[in-house]
Amino acid sequence: MYNVLKLCITFLFISKIAFAQTAQSKFILQVTQTSDYCGGAAPPQFLLDELATPKPMPMHTLYIVKGNTNKKGIAIYKKIITNGNGKVAINLPNGTYAILNAMQIKAFKKNINDKYHTWDNACLLKKWKQPLLVFTINKNFSSTINIHNNCSYAPDCCQYNGPLPP
Repeated sequence: MYNVLKLCITFLFISKIAFAQTAQSKFILQVTQTSDYCGGAAPPQFLLDELATPKPMPMHTLYIVKGNTNKKGIAIYKKIITNGNGKVAINLPNGTYAILNAMQIKAFKKNINDKYHTWDNACLLKKWKQPLLVFTINKNFSSTINIHNNCSYAPDCCQYNGPLPP
């Protein structure tokens, strides 16, 4: 009788551990975008306001990794793509995760200065390491990420010294 009781307690303990390891929660992410004005002449204020207003970012690919930072050789846990409304919903095992963009899943590479561009590689490395979002999930959770689109001639961490577009 004692052995049966011991076996039942062991079974319950193992079942509880297995359940804790597989506990999942729903993660809902809304991805929006804003943009700089990249034209020549000074735009009217309504246009600047429109560009600064977050809009859904459909069919955008992001990557989920385990942990709270980006580092060389990090394993991608899950690739996610937003729907037509810029949203994605996924069930995740409880834990800490980070969201990375396509540039961040590649190995960091220093940019080389040219005639028009002076790069701040320390700034680029800092941006490469910093996830778009870090979250710990242990119950259903939702969040929003806004991705700001700079003008092509003036990317982040760069001093541009060339001609402006017309």
